[in-house]
Amino acid sequence: MVFDTTVLVQIRTQGNEADAGSIRLNGVIEPVEITELFRETVGGPFGGALVDFLVRFEVDGNAAAYDVTFAAAASSMSLDRVAVDTFAFAASCDADLDGDGSLTVFDFLEFQNLFDAGDLLADFNGDGSLDLFDFLAFQNAFDAGCP
Repeated sequence: MVFDTTVLVQIRTQGNEADAGSIRLNGVIEPVEITELFRETVGGPFGGALVDFLVRFEVDGNAAAYDVTFAAAASSMSLDRVAVDTFAFAASCDADLDGDGSLTVFDFLEFQNLFDAGDLLADFNGDGSLDLFDFLAFQNAFDAGCP
């Protein structure tokens, strides 16, 4: 079975914060979302802020380990906390209509049965009607295979 993974990284810094533009997963993967969760000004001789933010990555596969890298926006950043959670889920394969994890003639027959019954699950091009273009869209998905 093929998986996709969501990687969530929560980072807390004090003083100067992390440079959000430098955050990468495995050195090259950019986040799909960065959300600031909390910010509080820090007094005293060092100044700066206490900042919590959440970073979300969406990746193909399900690796045994991930590396998260980032740089400070300026000098005097203290890394206070880092939490990492991963959520792996089966990759979708639209043409696998019988849900057995592989593309076979049975998926093609299932599409044909859905189409003949007027079931909008056979609306593969998403236009709200069943026609030749749905057959072509299904055939393209089938020919492309599953991830």
